[in-house]
Amino acid sequence: MTGVMWTLIGTFVGGVGLFLLGMQLMTDGLKRAQGQAMRRVLATWTHTRLRALLAGAFVTAVVQASGAVIVAALGFVNAGLLPLLGGLWIVFGASLGTTATGWLVALLGFDFDIKALALPFIGLGVALQLLAQKGKLGGLGQALAGFGLFFIGIGTLQGGFAGLADQVNLHALASHGGWTTVVFIGVGLGLTVMMQSSSASLAIVITATAGGVLPFHAATAAAIGANVGTTSTAIFAVIGASANARRLVTGQVIFKLLTATVVLLVLPWMTELSLTLAGGNLATGLALFHTLFNVLGVLLMWPLATPMARRLDTLFVGQGVPDEARPRYIEVSMLSEPASAIEALTRELARLAEIARRMVAAVLSAEHPNGTLTRDRLIVAALSDSLGDFVTALQERPLTPRESAALPHALQAVTYYNTAADLAIELSEALQADQVDTDPVTEAAVAWFKGALLARLDDQIVSDRAKALRADVNADYQALKSRLLHQGTRPELSTHALVTRLEQMSLLRRAMRQLIKGHKQLRQLGYRAATHVDLKRTQPLPTLPP
Repeated sequence: MTGVMWTLIGTFVGGVGLFLLGMQLMTDGLKRAQGQAMRRVLATWTHTRLRALLAGAFVTAVVQASGAVIVAALGFVNAGLLPLLGGLWIVFGASLGTTATGWLVALLGFDFDIKALALPFIGLGVALQLLAQKGKLGGLGQALAGFGLFFIGIGTLQGGFAGLADQVNLHALASHGGWTTVVFIGVGLGLTVMMQSSSASLAIVITATAGGVLPFHAATAAAIGANVGTTSTAIFAVIGASANARRLVTGQVIFKLLTATVVLLVLPWMTELSLTLAGGNLATGLALFHTLFNVLGVLLMWPLATPMARRLDTLFVGQGVPDEARPRYIEVSMLSEPASAIEALTRELARLAEIARRMVAAVLSAEHPNGTLTRDRLIVAALSDSLGDFVTALQERPLTPRESAALPHALQAVTYYNTAADLAIELSEALQADQVDTDPVTEAAVAWFKGALLARLDDQIVSDRAKALRADVNADYQALKSRLLHQGTRPELSTHALVTRLEQMSLLRRAMRQLIKGHKQLRQLGYRAATHVDLKRTQPLPTLPP
């Protein structure tokens, strides 16, 4: 291989690297600067399919990351904030949003002086980052610097392809009829799978076409392959994931494959139409082709999406919600979006809280709790392991100070709920092993205490009431203890029975205290819903019998 070819290969690899680095910096910076605002758009603009489509397209075009938008959509579907159909329309919109990168390359990458456009952005962006390393302003600086590198990468690719046109004749390869289309679909798909970015693949294809290396009809085939290749990221991400994740990705795959099939059937006409509308400009024509491709896909899905969503809802049923030990909200794919990950983590913790509360309630409700306690303890253990692994993986990601501060609260909550579950099991075993005979007065006092704790389980436990609620539980226990000690002076109650009952009720008090502490940590994470539906007491607290 000649020195010229080595130079050209090095230029190509360097250009791709600068382009990808610029896109990554731009995406991360924009998420730092306006990530929460973008999430609010996705959460509030999705009441109809048109609004969900536009929200997905807008956010993807802004943050230049369709994967982040799809992860957010999955989080909303898992959390019950969006039906599967709404999530699908966000995904379809994200595909439209990816066309923005092609237009940036086509309109700004060839008709402007690259350095004159890019270097000021890099300088301004770095200056903002130095002045405000944290917060939105620092994120904006990172995005501007990434925007500049993005175009430096495009300029480097242009230089590489200009020299490569004299060394490699792809026009001869592209003249073999139908096989040409198949080969270049494979090229586009392979580039996307390798770089995990259809935007990067399309930028390379546009630059190669404008540089005279790649014929236009071969470039359109590569664009089709790049579009289909975007599904590889989602498919890899949902291996072993929840049912909702698999349904959403299955819908995306159907959307991409159906669109690609229809486009292939009309490819000559779409190619001609794109070039004609672009006035013969190859770069603009390819960006237009990519846009028409995705618009056609949306039009195809307009009548098909609703029946498809109904069908998808029947798939993967055995891997979904009925198995309580399987995480319902957290997904490995969410780790790339810490804000979505922490929201999902909080919701999963709320599930853990309810199962631990259910275990304590079961012990309070019956003298001899049923066998579901053991099953629930296994669920708590499995969920806790999943939550712990998720937090550990999240800690390795770049987090904001606020996100980092949230994770210890999550781990503490897991610890408290596990302890409450352990105490429920311990008390259940103690009730079955230590069956003591006591007098009616003592049993009435014990029944009162258990009834009072059961009623307090239905309270809305919030951080500013945690201290008061712990005091209430302690006061209940002290009232019970005083009554039992008073009863202990009578000959009909043995010392062994008295001590046994007090030890059992002490376990109950400890379990309640652990639940309260766990709920407090959950509130620190920003959880605003009650862990139980009974927000207003409909029945008064029981009173200690005379």
